[in-house]
Order: sequence, then C-alpha cells, then structure tokens
Amino acid sequence: MVRRRSQENAFSLFSFQDIITSVTGIVILIALIFCLQLIRSAAKEETVSQEEAVTAPAVARDALEKKLAEYQLVYSENASLLERIAPLPISELMPLLRQLKSRVTAQETIAEEAEIKKAQVEAEAEKKASELAALRHQIEKSLAQEVRKLEQDISTSQKVQKIIYNPNPNSAKSAWLVDLHAKHIHALPAAGGALRTFDVERPGSSPRRFLQWAKARDASSEYFVLLIRAESLSLYEDVRSDLESFGFDLGFDLVGDESQVQVLSPVTE
Repeated sequence: MVRRRSQENAFSLFSFQDIITSVTGIVILIALIFCLQLIRSAAKEETVSQEEAVTAPAVARDALEKKLAEYQLVYSENASLLERIAPLPISELMPLLRQLKSRVTAQETIAEEAEIKKAQVEAEAEKKASELAALRHQIEKSLAQEVRKLEQDISTSQKVQKIIYNPNPNSAKSAWLVDLHAKHIHALPAAGGALRTFDVERPGSSPRRFLQWAKARDASSEYFVLLIRAESLSLYEDVRSDLESFGFDLGFDLVGDESQVQVLSPVTE
C-alpha cells in the first residue's frame, strides 16, 4: 500500500519583494529630483558669477577713470601754478608764501571766531529759552494763585450776607452807620468817606472813645443808624442811651453776626 505524502503550504516572499522594490524606486526618484535641483542651482550660480565677472571690471574701470580725472585736474592746477612761479626768483617767492600763510592764518582765525560766536549765540538762546520758561512758569503760578484767591473771595462773598444801605439824598441830615461789635465799633458815613474804628476797652464796658467822638458831632446836621448784632445787644443799650442824651436822632437795624455793611453812593433825583 502506497502512502501519499501530505502536501504542506509553501512560504511566499512575493509581497515583501514588492514592498522593497517600491521603496527602492521611491528613493531613486527622490535622489534624481535632488540631483536635478543641485544641477539647476549650480547653473544659476555660475550665470550670476559670470555676470559679476563681466560687470565688475567695468565698475572698477569707471571708478579708476573718475579718480584719474581728479588727479589730472589737480595735476593741471599744480602745473599751472608751477608755470607761474617757476620764472620767479626765491626772493619773490618767499613774500608770496608768507602772504599766503598769513591769509590762511587769518581765515583760520575768522573760522575760530565764527565758531566761538556760534557757541555764544547758542548759549544765549538756551539762556533766553530757560528764562522764558521760568517767566512763563512764574506767570502761570501767579495767575493760578490769583484765580484761587478770586474763587475764595467769591465763595466767601456768597456765604456772607451783605447789608446795602442806600441813603436818601434829599434828607436834611447826613447819616452815620454805626456797626456795633462786641470788641469794636465801626462808624461809616452814609454819604461816603473813611471808615472809623473804635475799640471797646473790654466786653460789656461803655465805649468811651466812641462816645467822646460822637458827642463832638453836630446833632442838628447828623444822625446815627445803629446796626445791632446778637453779640452787641448789651453794647447797644449803652450807646443808644448816650446818643439820645446827646440829642441825636437815631435809626435802628438788625443784622446777622456775619453780615457785611456796604454803602451805595447817593443818587440825586
């Protein structure tokens, strides 16, 4: 009886060979592209270098020709100068050299003086600018102080009550406004004039100096308007009784302790 050999499946490397072949082909293709780029870059650099090799000598030649023209001009000027001075003897050349040297020295002196003058003008300009800035700052500061003072005065005048007295111009007698305070008395002529101030020796005492002055006034042509404050009630009683005993007509008005008295100039009707 013949035995049959079992057929075993054989191992195949066909797929692996396909992969290797494909990868090799891709690498060769990339290498060819890279070589092509290198060849093109080398050709481009060679073209640029050839252009530079062509243009560089021309640029250098132009520069040399320009320099040569400058040297030729200087040479011609020197040759002309030598032609003029060659026939001259040394005895005549030395004065010319000294004269030329003195002129150069004079020009250098003028240039130095000009520089000094320029520096002085610049320093003076800086000084003037500094003084102007300081003056502007001072003016601004002064204006700011005046503005603050005006604002304070306005604020104070708004807070303080003002009593305005308008005298009768047709009155036969002239009035004196007597502003009574605890420590002093103000006497102000209603027709306009200087303010008189009389100190009270001590609070609650009789205003002796004021009464002596009032007694010397003329009761037939003057009268007093007493401005009474809360702080001067006791003083008012003494002043009123003494003025009445002197024969003066009296007027009365109540004002606040912070009130200010202002007299208007009388207007004749």
